[in-house]
Amino acid sequence: MEKINIVYDSDYKDTDIIAIPRELSGVIHDLANQHDIWLYDLWCKNELQNEDRDYWTIIDGKCIGNLETVGFVKWLNKYYCKGERKVIILKQHTNFIPDFRSIEW
Repeated sequence: MEKINIVYDSDYKDTDIIAIPRELSGVIHDLANQHDIWLYDLWCKNELQNEDRDYWTIIDGKCIGNLETVGFVKWLNKYYCKGERKVIILKQHTNFIPDFRSIEW
């Protein structure tokens, strides 16, 4: 497993860290982009469902696609980690670790 930083809005003091199977780590940026496109497509088609609560939030009365670590991990495990090795969240709201690969949203 390889550890990955997930950084939102360049806030390196509020980083989430996930562990991902090594076979996916080399394509983590491609996977993050695919997740973004998938989420945007669901939102545009108005297909976000109640059971997909990890992927959306309500802001000013409108359903908005939500880039969050929990949803990203859920998506990775559903579509890319069908075996025993699952992506897991190791820590949330922690400091950035320069030795790890990073996703920046």
